[in-house]
Amino acid sequence: MFWILLPIRISRALKKMPYVTIVLITINTFIAVLLALAAKNPQILSKIYQNFGFMADERAWYTWFTYMFLHAGFAHLLGNMIFLWLFGAALEDVLGKSKYLFIYLAGGLMAALAQTSIKIIFLPNAPVAPLIGASGAVGALLGVFILRFFRNEMTVFYFVWFLTIFRWGTFEISSLLALGAWVGMEVVSGFLQILSGAAGGVAHWAHIGGFAFGLLAAKIIKLEVEAGKEYLAEEAATLAKSGDHTEAAAKYEELINKEPASPEVLLKAARMYANSEQRDKAVKRYVKALEGLLKNNELDKAFEAYSELIEFYYPDLVLEPRLQFRVGTICESKTNFELAVDAFQKVIYNYPRSLQAELSLLRMGQVFLKMGEEEEASKIFREFLDRYPFSQWKALAENEVRKVASHSRARFH
Repeated sequence: MFWILLPIRISRALKKMPYVTIVLITINTFIAVLLALAAKNPQILSKIYQNFGFMADERAWYTWFTYMFLHAGFAHLLGNMIFLWLFGAALEDVLGKSKYLFIYLAGGLMAALAQTSIKIIFLPNAPVAPLIGASGAVGALLGVFILRFFRNEMTVFYFVWFLTIFRWGTFEISSLLALGAWVGMEVVSGFLQILSGAAGGVAHWAHIGGFAFGLLAAKIIKLEVEAGKEYLAEEAATLAKSGDHTEAAAKYEELINKEPASPEVLLKAARMYANSEQRDKAVKRYVKALEGLLKNNELDKAFEAYSELIEFYYPDLVLEPRLQFRVGTICESKTNFELAVDAFQKVIYNYPRSLQAELSLLRMGQVFLKMGEEEEASKIFREFLDRYPFSQWKALAENEVRKVASHSRARFH
């Protein structure tokens, strides 16, 4: 009987090009080609494995790294590279290049240490052979993956050959179950290897050591928390798409409790509240989102959020004076003069004694100048001088009035 189980796809689209993973695959493949050429002379090939494979003795320190890039033929290489591409690319996407590469290389080191420790403790008399292959480093990635993507599905290809019967196809399985089964089989195989007294063949304890390191690393950097946030966001988005805005808002609230400083999540919650006619909650979340975006100096997003809030949901809404004035200036800078005037007017009429009202009246006059409505601008500047005769911006307003008058005389002549 012969059978193959091979993961071929995971249920997560890449957001960025996995350059580090591509480079690692390229290096491994290039070296495998060189080894294939060297295989024409078995003595040279053996010497390469002896000099650059890892063995627990006084050999050069670099073999702790070089062994990860040597493979015993293209079948060995292909299996490791399929796993590296499938799981590594997804992890590079969420970890970033530096952290991802560190875990990969450190996982390879821990894999070599685990295999060596088992050899010294349990198999001291077993024949010594160089440790080669990327599977220990890949095992570390699997340890990270099982914690970061524990709810993601993967597609597995299967092939079974028994006598004259051939069966093949694919099936879906959760990554938690699939990788849990994989490491379980590795542990069983590792103990069977100890019981048999053989240290050669597949380096099961290197796989287990790499996997354990990856699991620990993922736990230390709290990747399960990141996974929980991602899954909550996906659930909320699915509910929103189905039209269940109330439940979607509840999911986004859960996410806000985990990530209170995210304006993007606050905005999504606000939209769900607005669509389910929960005005007070919607406004509260919009305000928090606007404050966060302004704090982060994300002015384009702040403008889009305010425009959405006023133009699609609550045109009569008045914010507190400082925030209302600030969004008015942003609307002015984005040349949405109508929205800017509306924002400034809300400050003037609702907070007439505030400093922001004084500033809003002056800015509103300047907006009308930009709109080419000089007569209306002049009226606003004169109103400003009447209301605030001792303003520190009095000279600016008087100068604007004179400029408008000068332009008017020039046109008349």
